[in-house]
Amino acid sequence: MTKKIGKRKILELIDMNIVRQLLNYFTRATELSVLFLDSEGNELLTTGGKNLQSEFCSLVHSTEKGIMRCREMFKKAGQEALRWGSPYIFNCHLGLMEWAVPVVIENELIGMFICGQILIQDMDDLSYIDVIKQCRDFGLKDKDINSALEKVRILSGEKVQAAAEMLFLISNTLIKSAHKALEQRREILEQQARLAEEIHLRKDMGIGLIYPQEKEKELIGLVKLGDKVGAKTILNKILGNILVNNYEDLMTSKGRLLELMILLSRSAMEAGADRKGIFNAYDKYLKDFTKINSQEKLCNWIVNCLDDFTDSVYKSRNVEKITLISKGLDYIKKHCCEKITLEDVAHYVHKSPFYFSHIIKEETGLTFNDYLTKMRVEKAKELLKDSNLSIATIAIEVGYNDQSYFSKIFKYLEGITPARYRKKVL
Repeated sequence: MTKKIGKRKILELIDMNIVRQLLNYFTRATELSVLFLDSEGNELLTTGGKNLQSEFCSLVHSTEKGIMRCREMFKKAGQEALRWGSPYIFNCHLGLMEWAVPVVIENELIGMFICGQILIQDMDDLSYIDVIKQCRDFGLKDKDINSALEKVRILSGEKVQAAAEMLFLISNTLIKSAHKALEQRREILEQQARLAEEIHLRKDMGIGLIYPQEKEKELIGLVKLGDKVGAKTILNKILGNILVNNYEDLMTSKGRLLELMILLSRSAMEAGADRKGIFNAYDKYLKDFTKINSQEKLCNWIVNCLDDFTDSVYKSRNVEKITLISKGLDYIKKHCCEKITLEDVAHYVHKSPFYFSHIIKEETGLTFNDYLTKMRVEKAKELLKDSNLSIATIAIEVGYNDQSYFSKIFKYLEGITPARYRKKVL
């Protein structure tokens, strides 16, 4: 079940400056004023100024009763627009034509555009009399009502439909932008959660005092491959080390990560990424770097750097080569606990062992045997956390007949014995 998103948080995801700019262009083109309301009918923004806003509606809104009636009507119109998933054209309680355009994020109405306040033809006598009666009930004077009604614009049905569709396109543009911002926010929160887990694990195990140079090399290999997911996993381990050692020392952390950013940008260029694009990104992130004043912002900054540089590599790489290495690495991951050889994998991807050996080293920074060992240890870590199997059994499960040798390999890569690892994580 999807968790509902707070409306305030969603509205924060919509750049009100962009909303204002788009709606102002709409108003200039159509000479129609637009209201941007939240889902409860409360005004967030209006365009057009007094010159374009309906004098009649302004008169009605000068009374408390008029405001309440319109607000309830707008709420219902917004829900109808949500139900239909399109502009909802309706006649208001005073007979004017209006239309509501929904602003929807993850099936939740978080706002609406209201436009119109026009007629498509002159009011007949009965409608006119009914409007006068209602306005009197609001406490308005006949003279003021008549004067305002005479100034209501008359617009063709064709133009009404076109204006409604134009607003709907504006809404879709904003929704896409908000979705992107929402995904970025979620990604940041998930990354922070993974990082907190990594820091906690390192503190608990008493590891992380020595900067993990081997992880840095592995990270570079993954960046050169264009593997964003794998690179982020390794980056979290590096960040965990840096923050465990320097949590109270922001300047030291910044120095470390600035060095890492330079290394990542250089690696991306070495992997064939567009140099101009990398230089532009480098300048941007360098400017952002000077404004960072917390460890949290620093971590978000380096993750964004990694995303951009890794994406630039992926876009520039030969698709066939990427497909080849991805297929080979996937085969190793699936069969790492078996007695597989370099020849087995090369045969699977239809390449010579020499060629695949060269590619895997070039793309990951690891030899075939090193990568296989890494996958086996990762599988062993899962079994140590999620099963009651003995360490001797786990060693066999991941491809080692000798428990002693397995323990040495595990400690070499993780800095801790399998037994101690299990004790710490359980």
